[in-house]
Amino acid sequence: MKQRSIANTKLNTKLDRIEQRSRKYPEATFNNLGHVLDLDLLRTCYHSLDARKAMGVDGITKEQYGRKLESNLQELLKKIRNGSYYPKPSRIVEIPKVDGSKRPLAISCIEDKIVQGAVRCILERIYEPHFLDCSYGFRPGRNAHQALAALDKRLLKESCKSAVDIDLRKYFNTIPHKPLGKILQKKVKDRRLLFLIIKLLKAPTLNKDGTLQRNEIGSPQGSILSPLLANIYLHYVLDEWFVQVNKETFRGTAHMVRYADDVFFTLESEEEAFEFHKRVIARLQVFGLDVNKAKTRIIPCGSRVARWYAKTGKKMPTFTFLGFLHVWGKSKNRKRNEVFWRMKRRTDPVRFRKKLLEIKVHLMKHRHRKGLTLLSQNNAKIGKFQCT
Repeated sequence: MKQRSIANTKLNTKLDRIEQRSRKYPEATFNNLGHVLDLDLLRTCYHSLDARKAMGVDGITKEQYGRKLESNLQELLKKIRNGSYYPKPSRIVEIPKVDGSKRPLAISCIEDKIVQGAVRCILERIYEPHFLDCSYGFRPGRNAHQALAALDKRLLKESCKSAVDIDLRKYFNTIPHKPLGKILQKKVKDRRLLFLIIKLLKAPTLNKDGTLQRNEIGSPQGSILSPLLANIYLHYVLDEWFVQVNKETFRGTAHMVRYADDVFFTLESEEEAFEFHKRVIARLQVFGLDVNKAKTRIIPCGSRVARWYAKTGKKMPTFTFLGFLHVWGKSKNRKRNEVFWRMKRRTDPVRFRKKLLEIKVHLMKHRHRKGLTLLSQNNAKIGKFQCT
């Protein structure tokens, strides 16, 4: 335990130096990162893995890999450094989505998960200091609740009158590798690390018929590295571009909230919203991304607009963001004894009905069981449904 503590301290020191340099010198590039990807980092990434996760195609569990942990990690590090490491094929599992479609998840082997985690640790220290405050998804110390709070604060402003809700179509699976590689090369000059990232991106997948397919586009969901790569790509493609456009065209009055590939913009007028809608779609298309036209729309928003809708007897349009249905309603400020309009949230009805159906199917399947075992299993299952 003492040796592990010393190793963790040395590792954190290396990573902290990378982060400090990246934060202090925004234009800095990193030429030699091989010394950071060492045995200590691989060991730390192994211990951070969840042993309850599904196994990869090799059928090796975390416990089995850990029986000869040091020799396995030494051999893995040797292959990484001499360039002979290649990830094993990922097993694809399709998870049903709320809209009835399916989301493919890539299940990697334990050894590949360790390498993905190690690369993520390094890249996170380089790029995290440069990510903008409007980005909340898959970042340390940030979550969806903060994104919703930032959106609420913006919608209460009198100047907010319109919004653009952007839904990227199959974003993770359509990230083009070549533009992503060029973006990474702006800061990461270590060729060995870049080649390793490309290997992880192009890791083959195992189809249902047993054939192997090389991944030529996208960063498959389920990979430990994918959320960070997705954030890096959208940071350069969308976030930085929005800051520039907002300053030059909209006088800094527009606002953006992004959680991974869920993006919501607020503007001061409907005309500005239509203009921005055209520009943002054109920008995404240049970088190989497309939007879901059925879910991408311009929405009237803001407390002032809500009051106008109420006076005219019209119903204020609702929208769904981060799994919640957003509905405008009245609230009362008891201190000032004033009534005002604000955004209220409730669980998305479509998602709620889907979860109820899943719970019903589960209960019907296991209704023959009796006693506390059934009760504890049902409570655990319901808690799992609430989190997904």
